Amino acid sequence: METFLMDIIFIYILSPGVGLGWHSRSCMDFKSTTKIADPSKNATVTLNADYGVIPIGYNITITSFTSSLNESAYRLGPNIHFWRGVGGNTENPVQNFGLKIGGPSYQIEWTLDISVPGYAYKRIIAGELIRRNGIFYKDDSIPYTVTDPCFKRTYTIPYSNNATAATEFCCTLFAIK
Repeated sequence: METFLMDIIFIYILSPGVGLGWHSRSCMDFKSTTKIADPSKNATVTLNADYGVIPIGYNITITSFTSSLNESAYRLGPNIHFWRGVGGNTENPVQNFGLKIGGPSYQIEWTLDISVPGYAYKRIIAGELIRRNGIFYKDDSIPYTVTDPCFKRTYTIPYSNNATAATEFCCTLFAIK
């Protein structure tokens, strides 16, 4: 029996400016709009949020939450700290919260739970952020850029009666050096 030894070499590629503050291509602010349409319940629900990037995480503001059905509610948070999210309803829609996330590299899927009378839509994707060495990427490691600033997704919500979710999560301010 032969034994093969292999030398494994790891090469780390760091983006310019890592550790020197904001990278010139870093996004400083994001906005999201998530809309749920459910024809079987004659329901349309929309949530808009702003995400301010700070060195230790995010300042998030829910700017509006509307529903064609009374007594609707929401809960928004990252999949890595879902319990640290924020909730509101159509009577009290605007909410603010801070989220501390350490390190220059992580991955977040912003998820949204919506409750309408008699039904709930769980884990709706409201945004996708991958941060590597201080630069933000969408799913599939595509960077947020000035020419392509948005993550967009439209899909049928699982276990619903053909309800759809449409999300736009966009960088609205890039760092300038």
